[in-house]
Amino acid sequence: MTKKVLKIAAPLMLVVAVTMLLDSWMAQAGVALGLIVNGASLQALYQGFKQVFQDAFNKAQPQYTKIAMMVPSSAEEEVYTWFGAWPHMRQWVGERQFKLLKAFKWLIANLKWESTVAVDGIKIRKDTYGTYRPRFTAMGNVAAMHPDELCFKLLADGFTLKCYDGKPFFADDHEFGSNKGTAVLSVDSLADAIADLGSIMDSEGNPLFNGSEILTLVTGPKLEKTAKIILNNDLIAEDGTTINNPMKGAAAYVKSPRITSATAWYVAVEFQGMLPIIFQQGDPPEFRAFESPVQSEHVFKTDEYLYGSYCYDNAGYGLPQLCFGSTGTGE
Repeated sequence: MTKKVLKIAAPLMLVVAVTMLLDSWMAQAGVALGLIVNGASLQALYQGFKQVFQDAFNKAQPQYTKIAMMVPSSAEEEVYTWFGAWPHMRQWVGERQFKLLKAFKWLIANLKWESTVAVDGIKIRKDTYGTYRPRFTAMGNVAAMHPDELCFKLLADGFTLKCYDGKPFFADDHEFGSNKGTAVLSVDSLADAIADLGSIMDSEGNPLFNGSEILTLVTGPKLEKTAKIILNNDLIAEDGTTINNPMKGAAAYVKSPRITSATAWYVAVEFQGMLPIIFQQGDPPEFRAFESPVQSEHVFKTDEYLYGSYCYDNAGYGLPQLCFGSTGTGE
């Protein structure tokens, strides 16, 4: 019995001795033993990357809420019905009068969006995965700014892309009239645009707005200086003289780098909780890791661990009455 135990123990002792010798040699040679890759360590790594993603997401400052209303979505697509008129109060004489409102249907389908980072397995095993921190920071920022990318691009493309009535979002021949201009941004052109918006009538000839709506001037970076002078300066020059600025504080201001035109500018109106662009949110952004990465086929074949963000949403045009757009070309 003792001899059998010795025969079994001897190989085990040899394995332990060789392992200790190998570890000692690696340490003396300056070779890092690194992270033991298992379910627990990968879960901890996932939580760390997720926190970096979330911190960047929370610090981002998207601006789409200035021009777009967020609409929750529980389906693959949503159908919006726009009416040709808003009901108005009238003196009640006789029976109630029921109005048949002209209806339009406008469909916005949600889309899947993703961003993925592949972490090299050697970076995990050698405990140098911290070099990926900037990439997960960028991923969180991009996820937070994703609605800006959709909504401001729609605004920029509004001179060509069509809205619910089959015409470009900015057009001269909407049923209510025009919400399109070509004037260069100036004190006078901004005043004219606001006046044009204020004079829009509904299908029954009633003023659409009451004059207390919140207005937002939107430009790209090239017009930032001009916009701030118009909206912030106390005095302006006119015909060689200095006068009080009539447009000071007339609107809030948003600069978006997604407005790439050097001349185009826009005025958005917030009306009864509505804004000119719809941001339709199905699934909000979330951070994900590949399921069971220890046993995944992808890890086995590529030695890469996959992490990414996902969301399910889309954006579309709302009411063109709620926005004025000028190409700024002066033509």
